[in-house]
Amino acid sequence: MIYQRKINKNYNIYSTIRDLRNQNKSNDYFEIMVSNLSLEELIALKLELVYKSIGVPLYGLPLWQSMPNLCREALLKYSISITRSKTEAARYLGLQYGRFKKILKKYNLEHCYQPTEKGDETYVTNNRIPTKENIS
Repeated sequence: MIYQRKINKNYNIYSTIRDLRNQNKSNDYFEIMVSNLSLEELIALKLELVYKSIGVPLYGLPLWQSMPNLCREALLKYSISITRSKTEAARYLGLQYGRFKKILKKYNLEHCYQPTEKGDETYVTNNRIPTKENIS
């Protein structure tokens, strides 16, 4: 049985892990391997893999200038996945709510706060939370 919880309209439904698993880009073993790497090692590995796949260095790309935005987007996605609302995510990041909403729009992540509608109430479906009905 799928666990459903009544929530407010600002509740997030985003999970990077769930998205990557749904796209068959991740599994338990891969996540354990990644968790053993530092962020610096992970970024360097990703860049080296891109180099190996295309066979030439990435000259001319604004990697140095792009790095702050890449890190901010990763931090934003993480804060969305661990908090329950836009307000809570803004507080987690130390941002004013209005600024947070602008950042969500800039990074095109507003879809992370689109819960499903069921009748007059709003619900989020979450298979990860065990209940008596879905414990075997």
